[in-house]
Parts: sequence; C-alpha cells; structure tokens
Amino acid sequence: MALIEITKLTKTYRLGSLVTPVLEEVGFRIEEGEFCSIVGPSGSGKTTLLNLLGGLDREYEGSLQIAGQEMRGLSDRQISLLRSRTIGFIFQSFHLLEHLTCQENVMLPFFFAGKPTEEARRRAATLLERVGVGEKRGVRPTYISGGQKQRVAIARALILSPKLLLCDEPTGNLDRETGAQIVALFRELNRDLGVTVLVVTHDERMSRVAPRVLRLWDRKVEDTRTDPSRVVDDLARASSVPPAAGAGGAA
Repeated sequence: MALIEITKLTKTYRLGSLVTPVLEEVGFRIEEGEFCSIVGPSGSGKTTLLNLLGGLDREYEGSLQIAGQEMRGLSDRQISLLRSRTIGFIFQSFHLLEHLTCQENVMLPFFFAGKPTEEARRRAATLLERVGVGEKRGVRPTYISGGQKQRVAIARALILSPKLLLCDEPTGNLDRETGAQIVALFRELNRDLGVTVLVVTHDERMSRVAPRVLRLWDRKVEDTRTDPSRVVDDLARASSVPPAAGAGGAA
C-alpha cells in the first residue's frame, strides 16, 4: 500500500511579478515499510518537498497524498490529526526543551494528544531504552551529547507509533561516526518496527546507505534503487564526504 503518492507535483514561489519554479511535475510512490533518502544540493527543493510532505505548505499543483488523503484538501485540524497519527518528525537541531528531562521531552506528543500521563511515562521509558539512552531519562538535554540528543528526538518521534518518520538532515550536526550510528538506528527501527523512514539530506553518503534514493535535480526527481546486498552498513565508510561544518558530539 502506498503511504506517499505524488503525481505531477508542481510548486512555484511568487513574489510580485517574480515567479520561481521549485518543483516541476514531480511524481513518485513510497510504500509502507520502505527506507528512502531524498538527496540533493542546497537550493534543489528538498526543504520545499519536506514542508509539503509534512503539511506545512499546502499550496501546490498536482496531487500529494499521505495515507490516502490529499494534503491540499485538509483543514488545519485534519492536518494536525494526520501528523499526530501518521507522521513523526526528526530535525537536524533536535528541538528538545532544555528545561525538561529527556523522558519528559519524549512524552510531549502524548500531552498534546491528551493521552494519560502514566501511559506516556511508561512508553517514553521503553523507547529511550529502545534507542540506547535509557539511562539518560532523568537528565536534561543540556548534559548529554549531540548523538544522545538525536536518539532522544527519535524516541519522541516514535511515541505515538507513526507510520512515517520524516527526517530533516538528521546527521547534519553530528560527526561521521555518530551519524553512522544514527543511520544504523533508523535502519534497525525500519526493519524491526516496520516504520517507513524518509531521510531528506544534502549528504551524498546517504545515497549509499539507503535502499532507495530520490535525487532532486533541476526541479525533477530521479528515482534509483540499490540491491539490498550492496547497501553500505556504515555511513562513515560510505564515502569521504566530511560532516557538516561545526558538527560534533559522540553517541
């Protein structure tokens, strides 16, 4: 079953008489349970596509459906419900609240969904163990490394059991070894939990660790698939491309 189905998607920005085309008749399907990366240089339209997939931008031509629902036709409330039930977001900058503990950060989506606090507490503790930072649940993010922060952010994204993880440059603020560990974790979650993973990045190494790559070029998408037996297991070994400037932290 297609979790994402895009047909002739066109996105244009207008400022007065200036018209800037960003995406032109893009089309692809992503089935439930896939692991894909969207790779492209700065300015190629990755952020625009991510915003459309997340329902942050609903002004487009063509069709963009998530879980069978056309995004353009949904109300703000319907979009919010779709996000809470279907999509987990993971960001480059983690977006953790420093005044809360790691466990409380993971619990936040449960509060917004109006679910019982004790259930949220139990599930948050379980997920923190699952992503390898269970011992940090009572610690505030200020006192943990970048790799550990990203693991907490992943646990937060998983707490409402989404079908889709949208990952925006998830290794951009991490060193190469830590980035490799985070990608390995994504692949493990994809395999063990069946969650669909879509990583949006400028990092060309991702084209060698994802079974499927959607490459953005000249406002179009080139869809390529890799033989699973040839997918590189370690992001740090995938190429000599250095990490983003200023990256640091350990897992």
